[in-house]
Amino acid sequence: MINRRVILLIAILAACMPGCASTAGPANTTQSAGDTGASVRGFSDTGATASRTSADAASQTSILVRVEVWHLIVPFGTLSRNADFWKRIDETCVDPATADLLQKNGMRVGQAPLVEWEFFRKIMEQNPAVAQQSVFSGAEGKQIEIEMNTNIDFQYIFFFDRNVQLAGRSYDRSDNILGLSFKPTPRKFGAVRIALCPIIRSQKKRLEFNPKNEEREIVVVQPERLFDCDLRTDVPADRFFIVAPSSAATFPLSIGRALLMKDGESEQFEQILLICPKPIRVEEGSPPVAVAPSSAK
Repeated sequence: MINRRVILLIAILAACMPGCASTAGPANTTQSAGDTGASVRGFSDTGATASRTSADAASQTSILVRVEVWHLIVPFGTLSRNADFWKRIDETCVDPATADLLQKNGMRVGQAPLVEWEFFRKIMEQNPAVAQQSVFSGAEGKQIEIEMNTNIDFQYIFFFDRNVQLAGRSYDRSDNILGLSFKPTPRKFGAVRIALCPIIRSQKKRLEFNPKNEEREIVVVQPERLFDCDLRTDVPADRFFIVAPSSAATFPLSIGRALLMKDGESEQFEQILLICPKPIRVEEGSPPVAVAPSSAK
């Protein structure tokens, strides 16, 4: 019985041997595919090397942004009520809802091609103006403060929020500021993304007493950002951005009045901001150049 089982087992093994031989062929093919796979891996390594080379090249260069800010003080209406000037301005650079909300709050913004600068310069020559230029450079600028009106003893400010609801606040001794930030526009070389936000930096005083019952006055500075009236836009290198008062700035308690208007001894003035951003490609390790503000009259 055992011999029959042994003979049967030998017969089964003999029958399986041709199948094993045929399996050996595909095994060689698989090995060849493995070699091809090694070749593919070599190609991937080459791609990785190319990627590293590209990354190294990118790391050797960076994009800096140079932003020129012109702060102008001119007689009221010089630009805000100049219809010929605003015909040359693209006010669609911000979405319609933002533009409408800004105008209600006394601010008007837009972009213009640099070729219109000559037209703008002629207007300035015809009107007395005080101009201050500031230049900022860097990979990005975070919360640059542009002082518009300062040392205000007390003020009320009313504004429309994003729900177009009127809100109002009072501020003790305060400064009215426009906060500016900028950075290169992602995936769009040649443009700079700028953001502006009104800031009211107020001071509050309070009295404190030490264990000896001695009185001490503490001054607390509280900057408040009015995000309901902020904006963000992309400015191409061949354009400049303008901020001016709108017709609603004549309302005494508006944000536009608080930021963009000044009272002189015998007349009112409006404040205009011209922002000219330019991206610059530089080699890694080159420090950004900062230019101190200068004034001209």
